[in-house]
Order: sequence, then C-alpha cells, then structure tokens
Amino acid sequence: MPTISIIITVYNKAEYLPRCLESCLNQQEVPAGSYEVIAVDDGSTDESPAILGEYVAKWPFLRVITQPNAGLSVARNNGVAEAKGAYLWFVDADDHIAPDAVKTLLAQESAMPDVVAFRAQTEGEKEERNLLPPGMYAGQALLRGNLFEDCAPFYLFRKEFLRDWRLSFYPGICHEDAEFTPRMLYVASEVSVCEKVLYHVFPAPNSLGRHPSLKRAYDLVTVADSLADFCQQHQMRPEVADVFSFRISKALNNALSIIVMFDDNEQKSFDSHLYDHKYLFGEMGGLKKYRLERVLFRLFPQHVVEVYRYMKGIRS
Repeated sequence: MPTISIIITVYNKAEYLPRCLESCLNQQEVPAGSYEVIAVDDGSTDESPAILGEYVAKWPFLRVITQPNAGLSVARNNGVAEAKGAYLWFVDADDHIAPDAVKTLLAQESAMPDVVAFRAQTEGEKEERNLLPPGMYAGQALLRGNLFEDCAPFYLFRKEFLRDWRLSFYPGICHEDAEFTPRMLYVASEVSVCEKVLYHVFPAPNSLGRHPSLKRAYDLVTVADSLADFCQQHQMRPEVADVFSFRISKALNNALSIIVMFDDNEQKSFDSHLYDHKYLFGEMGGLKKYRLERVLFRLFPQHVVEVYRYMKGIRS
C-alpha cells in the first residue's frame, strides 16, 4: 500500500497539466510503491482528458478518475474516497511540487502526525508562504499565531484523521480552503511543520481568484457562516475564538471588495443577503478595522455595502 496519495484536481488545465504531472510522477529517491498519484478530471472540455490518457498509459501508479463537472471540493472529496495512501496531498493542476517533496514528506510522516505543514512559493515571487515555525504543534497553537495560510495544498493530511473528524471540503463553493483549514487546524492534535518549500504556485491568468464574480462574493458569506457555526459548536478559548472572528471578518471583507465592482442592483441584492445573515456582524473581530466594522454593520445592517464603500472612500 502506498504511504502517500497525491490527488490532482483537473478542470481545463491542459496548458499546465504536463508540468504538474511530471513533477508528481518524477519524484527523486523514493522507494517503489511508496506513493500513488490520482488525477480527478472534473468534466474537462479541453485537451486535459487526452493528456491524462497519455500519462496513465506510461505510469502504473497514476490513476485517473472522471466525474461530471461539480467543482474543486467534490473532486477532492472523490479523490479522498479512492485514495489508498495513509496520507493525502491535494495538488492543483496548474501548480507543481519540488523534486524531493515526497522524499521529504515520507521522512516527516514517520512520526505519524495528523498533519504536515510546509512552505510554498508563488512563481515569480521571492517571498515564501505558509511561514510557520518548524517543530511539532497542536493545531490550535498554530491557530493562535494566525500565521497559517488557508491553501490546502500547503498541507499533508493523515487520511484517518480526516475521516475520524469527518473533515471534507464544502461542496459547490469557491474559497473552500478558507472554510476548511481553520476547522482542520482546530481539531488537529499534532501538526509537524517543515520549513522547506515543497509546493510551487503558478499564478495562472485565468485562475478563479483573479476574476471577480457574484458567486465568489456570495460563497464568501457561506464561508463566514460555516466558520461562525463551527465556533458556536465549540467552546473555544478566547485567543482561538479571536482567530475565527478575524477569518470571518476577512471573508466578509473579501466579499464586499468583490460586490462593489458590480452595479447598484447587485449591491442592493447583496445587502439583502447580508441582512439575512446579520448575526455574522456580531462575530466579527481581530483588526481594529474589523471591530469598527462590527459596530457600524450592526448599526446599519441593511446598508452594509454603502458603509463599506464609505469606509473605503469608494464613490458611486
């Protein structure tokens, strides 16, 4: 049985897919059978299925799963269901991993932590990402520092840990990692932090995060709502609850930063949606800015977009 299952989610990434596959399949100095690669094709309509077919014919430890287009979360969850490895690593098809990544992670997992965290780097940028201090920590200790990045590919997960806690990705939404990662860290008993850069992010010009959409704005409210619900289900220490308040505030602010790009009618509709979720304003906190917004949004719950525009100096 493989120790690590790399789960690559693929949707119309033909331009970048070969580099991703090569990086995952050509890992250095790893014992045969120590890992597998599962590519989940999420209903691609470009050349991605043909590319996957070429690679699966050459690489016996690569498997391809196909599904009707259902989004990244469902693709990941389906990959988990098919994975045979004790540990799971989610990789996006337009990114790639370091040549010695699996070797490094095999050494880390020997201590059997729930999660292994590591550093990443965006192509063309010098700064490293997910700058957590090396060592072994309870997940809540890393939450308190609030230095972690949400991006799920920056972590390796023990499969039984995910299953024991029924951790999965919220189906049908964008920004699924912002909803998943804080919950994951809260329940993780042991997180081993490696300070090596193992993951390389390619800033694809057509990636979801680079284009504003109404769906993204509404999905960010769903993220905030899910995190707030999680907080209510757990009696958190104040320093941990503060981190969730910060993440809820960040999700709402990101949603508002998107919606102000749209016309007045869409902004009014979004105001109505926020009013239906006005309890979230009481969950905001963290930065001084967010605490001020909490007061103002609660005072004017039917005019949140207007308040946000005023605070940002955005004119009609």
